[in-house]
Amino acid sequence: MPLSPPQPPTGATTTTFQIGTYSALTDTFTSVFDCNDFTSTWVAWDSLKLPLADLIDVRGNNIRTPGEKISRIQYKNRHVTLALMIYGGTAQAVLNKEHALIAAIRNESLPYVLRVAAPGATNYSYFDVVKCTWEIPYDPQQYRAGFKTQITIDFECQPGIRGDRLTLQNFVANPGFEAPCGGASAPAPIVFSD
Repeated sequence: MPLSPPQPPTGATTTTFQIGTYSALTDTFTSVFDCNDFTSTWVAWDSLKLPLADLIDVRGNNIRTPGEKISRIQYKNRHVTLALMIYGGTAQAVLNKEHALIAAIRNESLPYVLRVAAPGATNYSYFDVVKCTWEIPYDPQQYRAGFKTQITIDFECQPGIRGDRLTLQNFVANPGFEAPCGGASAPAPIVFSD
């Protein structure tokens, strides 16, 4: 008898974790694989790690003077890690979902991004993936039961985290540039016309 996937408490919000592509020109995200949909996939509790990128520095010293000088500081890539569970009800459904996951995260699919939002958040954070490694242990008992656990994924991402693009709009005409200027009694010359 297949097990049923765990469901969040009624009214609770969950973490958004999606794999997909992002177009900066149109500010659109296209989801390829949802890792936490609570239907067929979910992120194991407390397994999602979003650590800071390691900071490395270049040091120099002189044998005649104490101490070291730091001449350059640079961030390394960050590693976003998680443990994923797949529920399918049948072994074939689990395998199909596994294949869809591998197709989404394999290195030939690069570049792609991770879209993450904390529970209840309204804005997304985007992580640019540069490399991905994963481990899917083989357990025939889990396949027969219709679920798969302990799929560990390590996304190596660029150090910065992007947010949604902000588009500023200013429809107020600026006097002297796009709008006529001058006093009320004098004719108003047009400085620029576009």
